[in-house]
Amino acid sequence: MTNLKQDPTTKKIRQTAKGLRYDGSFKIKIGEFIRWRLARRVLPPKAGYYAFNQSWSEPIDLSLPDNRVWWIGHSTTLIRLNGK
Repeated sequence: MTNLKQDPTTKKIRQTAKGLRYDGSFKIKIGEFIRWRLARRVLPPKAGYYAFNQSWSEPIDLSLPDNRVWWIGHSTTLIRLNGK
């Protein structure tokens, strides 16, 4: 890995305490930006969030034996070890 401060091929990019900084200029056409933004837009489920939730989730069954891990959502888990 090369040090960006010393690399002559990246004169417009330099490293700061907050990360990399690009000192060159660039132009973005508003039409290209809107097209890019709309292409990446997340659309809601066609049948609605309630139907999505009903078809993609299961209730947690705490009566199951042994140690278990349940994935609740994005970054949430429920862990049961030794019955606790």
